[in-house]
Amino acid sequence: MTTDNDVQDAAALRDAMTTTVAARCGEWGFPLPVQVEAAFRAVPRHLFAPEVSLEAAYAVDIVEVKRSEHGALISTMSAPDVQAMQLVQTDISPGMRVLEIGSGGYFASLLSELVGPTGQVTSMDIDPDVTSRAHACLDAAGYPQVRVVTADAEHGWEADAPYDRIMVTVGAWDIPSAWREQLAKGGRIVVPLRMKGITRSLALERTNDHLVSLSQGVCGFVKMQGVGAHDERLWPLKGEKVGLRFDDGNLADPHKLDGVLAGEPAAAWSGVTVARPEPFPDLPLWMATALPGFCNLTVNVPEGEDPGIVSEEGGRWFPFATVEDDSFAYLSGRPAGEGTVEFGAHGYGPHGGEVAQAIVEQIQVWDRDYRGGPGPQYEVWPIDHPVEVLPKSVVIAKQHTHVAISWPDAGRPATGVTADNDVQDAAALRSAMVRELRDQGAIQSESVAAAFATVPRHLFTPGEPLNVAYAVDNAPIVKRNDNGLTLSSVSAPHLQATMLEAADIKPSMHVCEVGSGGYNAALLAELVGDSGRVTTVDIDPEIVERAGAFLHEAGYDRIHVVLADAEQGVPMAAPFDRIIVTAGSWDIPPAWIEQLADDGRMVVPLRLKGTTRWIAFDRDGSGLVSRSYGLCVFVPFQGAGSHTERNVTIDDGVVLRLDDENLKVDRDALRRALHLPRIERWSGAVFDMPDEQALFLLTNDPNMALLYADQDAIDQGLLARPTLKGLPVLISDDSFAYRAARQNDDMGSGYESGVYAHGPSAEDLAARYMELLRQWASKYHRRGAASIQYIPKPANPPAPSSGVIAKRHGTVVVTWP
Repeated sequence: MTTDNDVQDAAALRDAMTTTVAARCGEWGFPLPVQVEAAFRAVPRHLFAPEVSLEAAYAVDIVEVKRSEHGALISTMSAPDVQAMQLVQTDISPGMRVLEIGSGGYFASLLSELVGPTGQVTSMDIDPDVTSRAHACLDAAGYPQVRVVTADAEHGWEADAPYDRIMVTVGAWDIPSAWREQLAKGGRIVVPLRMKGITRSLALERTNDHLVSLSQGVCGFVKMQGVGAHDERLWPLKGEKVGLRFDDGNLADPHKLDGVLAGEPAAAWSGVTVARPEPFPDLPLWMATALPGFCNLTVNVPEGEDPGIVSEEGGRWFPFATVEDDSFAYLSGRPAGEGTVEFGAHGYGPHGGEVAQAIVEQIQVWDRDYRGGPGPQYEVWPIDHPVEVLPKSVVIAKQHTHVAISWPDAGRPATGVTADNDVQDAAALRSAMVRELRDQGAIQSESVAAAFATVPRHLFTPGEPLNVAYAVDNAPIVKRNDNGLTLSSVSAPHLQATMLEAADIKPSMHVCEVGSGGYNAALLAELVGDSGRVTTVDIDPEIVERAGAFLHEAGYDRIHVVLADAEQGVPMAAPFDRIIVTAGSWDIPPAWIEQLADDGRMVVPLRLKGTTRWIAFDRDGSGLVSRSYGLCVFVPFQGAGSHTERNVTIDDGVVLRLDDENLKVDRDALRRALHLPRIERWSGAVFDMPDEQALFLLTNDPNMALLYADQDAIDQGLLARPTLKGLPVLISDDSFAYRAARQNDDMGSGYESGVYAHGPSAEDLAARYMELLRQWASKYHRRGAASIQYIPKPANPPAPSSGVIAKRHGTVVVTWP
């Protein structure tokens, strides 16, 4: 029975704990906001730890919840200082929807305090014992509104999505795609992410198709269970006492290290010193990203027993090591005066001295370039995102993602850390954006580089943190319709730069922009200069008003902002040397061609067979001929030029998207085919450049469409995961086949193209599909292999074929010369 003294004692201990936590988080660089401190003072932590004393419940330490049958901890109530740090990273506001992954109850109650009565907290765990306990503790503490569910967190919890915040309170080796997909645009995930054997609590903000770090903190958590579990590889060097633990299995021939500890150690010292109380969390991270053979040294001996590895008298070894062939070395420290330690390394093996010296060199690089700096910047990209276009960084490949880690030096602000909204920070971020766009190849000319370096993008994206405004792949949404669909956005700098380079704009030109956001018009104004003219047109009065206001604030009053349906162009300002379209267009209205100068160029995101390509067209008499093109995504065109593509639902969560109204589909027959066993056939042809390959497939068989599936259909095993984003599908009366890929190291890209097919005619369709795959790989395996022509009506179009696409005002002809 709880007494008044128990209540008073708990309140006093809670206040003391909160005071300690606030001081510690301040030292870590995470000062507690008032609302977070109030939550800690309000929630009775002891009710979530009934198995321990009041003092233990309010200690700044973990509370054990459950161990495995082997004695390993599999669930804990995290230490309150780490919980507080994560809450600061999360930045939760009233009314938010939050998913907690890893249920203990206490953290969910803190979240509930922060979101308030208008918000929603869902807490999930794979272990029914843990969720049952959390549910009971939440009820006892007065938080029955928290929803507790038992499920494998690998798939998130779609029922309550989208979430403004996702809080992960277990150690995760990867970030499943479901977490990102269930996160609202601009939402944030805070996750203890394991990278090369080192865990950091990362605050990651969703930016289009990837995540960008805002902050990081040192932490330790119990491992994720279920499908997302990951076991590191341990190679013993001395029985069970000494070993090397690898996060990614990068030890090619571990037997070369057999008996390595029997030899004499070598030592190397760096001259870099650190005060004994001074933390150095970025040094092991730098080693992990700079040393290819990085691993963790593990020593398991009773206290006082010789560990079997050398350390200097009065010094110590650290659990950070690297391997090179038949030798390894680890980070060490030795006394270097009163209260000071010098960093160095000890090495074993035939080349132990050289490996130790490699560590020392990286210690010196860290001390010179990164010590005291902002720390690394992390970006998390889907695994299918091409590695070659990732930001310049060290890339760690995981199951679902690539984690890109870059290191701004101590004198330069990190683009992933929120900066104050002032001119100096904006200029620095703008310069960093230009450097990154150059590195990616999006910016190729000095004129486009100068435009991006000049225009203050953040003035056109109010409400976005500066680092997000200048992220090269960030496309902030400006307006949605009543159904939540995006009507207007500011395009990502990477795409804007690519299209501006394709447009080849010169000083004094007259340019029309279709689709107004303001920022792209300002870039155009910089390119045409004072002697040129820019007209931007949009159908939405709110967008036009917004663009005009932002252009005025940024100093671009000379740009002519027009409210009109762009289907008719802007005849009073024609002719135009260039027309730049920044909305997804299904067709090219006659007015655009008529208002384009005879030697003019139009860059337009054009829908082709259900996909979008930006195409740089040069005028050729009354028609258009392509010079270049590329994959892109834009919000759809509004007004008279809008178009809705035909979607045919085959089964729950399975849809065919058809651009050809004449393509006949037997829905019932294809539904039956879907539930028949699939066949797999492999082509022996490379899988690479999936966007180029898709364009070839869609324009080389009249029975090609796009196949989409939702997560439920994939989880049921009906279709393969890549259909989430749509794949070219070849259909017949009773069967269908779609593209597949598998790892094959004999291929240049490391992957081989293949086919999955369903239905009575599966073999025939698979054979047709594979012949196309082989044809593309042998003849057209390159960027820009297609030639695209637009022939306006009333000219006679070519005879119908796979590459002839009928439109409202004309015909698109895609050929593969």
